[in-house]
Amino acid sequence: MEKPLLLHPLFERESAKIDKMDEALELRKKTSVKIWK
Repeated sequence: MEKPLLLHPLFERESAKIDKMDEALELRKKTSVKIWK
């Protein structure tokens, strides 16, 4: 995902939170796949 060069600090923090949530979701998907196999 391309990100603009200049970001408002608050927006930067929010997008970082979203990235972490996405990572957590990916991890959850991977672990649930492992459990199901």
